[in-house]
Amino acid sequence: AVVTLKANRPEVSKTVLENDGVTYGKGTSCMIGDDVTFKIETIVPSHTLYTHYSYFVNDTLPDGVTLKNGTIKVYLEDLNTELVEGTDYVLSVPGDDGASFKVDFSNSMNGDDQLEIGKKLMVLYDAHVTANIKAQEANVNTATLSYSNDPTNENSMGSTSSTANIFSYQFIFTKYAEDTSGAF
Repeated sequence: AVVTLKANRPEVSKTVLENDGVTYGKGTSCMIGDDVTFKIETIVPSHTLYTHYSYFVNDTLPDGVTLKNGTIKVYLEDLNTELVEGTDYVLSVPGDDGASFKVDFSNSMNGDDQLEIGKKLMVLYDAHVTANIKAQEANVNTATLSYSNDPTNENSMGSTSSTANIFSYQFIFTKYAEDTSGAF
């Protein structure tokens, strides 16, 4: 008999807290000096046929947006179950290949204390908008999920990405002085 693994490819979703302060979506507007909250979501995949399973997210902030130190929080299922850095995940700042940071869940996918398959993982963090942000265009923030994709070759990796955008706008004002004749 031949056993064929039937599982969906792991997915990732990247969103940003919109201006209403409640809804997460694919974009928001901001001003220089604002703090913006981002959310990354993924589901613990089925990986029972693997002897070692790699699973991690690299997040890349756009120019003009900087990670606020100490704001990265990782949750399982809801905001009531915060995971522990160093035990449930490993945080690296910066991340791989120019990423702003990396959250690696690989240790929690292997061994006796594995995260339960099908549970939602959430990464929340804040970033600060600086004067280097590009005005009038999308400033793209990208989360890339990398995962093992071949049970017979632990070095074989797949990946998928998701983006969220922040926008900043430039206003041009022209000041006129009234001349002595009363005209502008």
